[in-house]
Amino acid sequence: MTYTYENGIKNVNITLDPDDCLFDTNIDDEDVLFLEHHGYHFVEFVPIGKTHKERFYVKKNTRESLAHTFLVHNIRQHLEKYAEVQVRITAKPDIVFTNKKGEQVALEIETGKNFQRHKERIKEKFARATKKYPHLYIVLTSTKMKPYYRRLLPGIPLLVRTDILRFIRTQFKRGK
Repeated sequence: MTYTYENGIKNVNITLDPDDCLFDTNIDDEDVLFLEHHGYHFVEFVPIGKTHKERFYVKKNTRESLAHTFLVHNIRQHLEKYAEVQVRITAKPDIVFTNKKGEQVALEIETGKNFQRHKERIKEKFARATKKYPHLYIVLTSTKMKPYYRRLLPGIPLLVRTDILRFIRTQFKRGK
């Protein structure tokens, strides 16, 4: 892709896909300018499988927070090593993929920001989702929210960032 800077002086060949919502910071200055001009935010989060914060460029969608968007696309990047992944920005689960057994697995990322105000709506949302996706998991951005979601939605398995890599491996393990 060729991107022309605002001042019109220089044409630069950009190899980034502007539809991808997550990039690490090991990119050229021209790529940084491109991302900044296309709605990306410079953020620090702890990626799955890591113990310390790292820096990323995240393109926030119109409905979710940067933390939510980051985790969705961080998980997507790991899942794409094994399967085709669908990411949605609608009322449907955030991530849907087919595991080794041929089961459709759905992940719903929850930050808990609206938990206190919208408990009934959350219960209804997950009641509908579990009918369509029997292999539905909730991925929480904070372990502090686990007891609240466990009480509200007792039949739905809960995961946190530190569980994700192990969970992905179990979904694609051989022989089971």
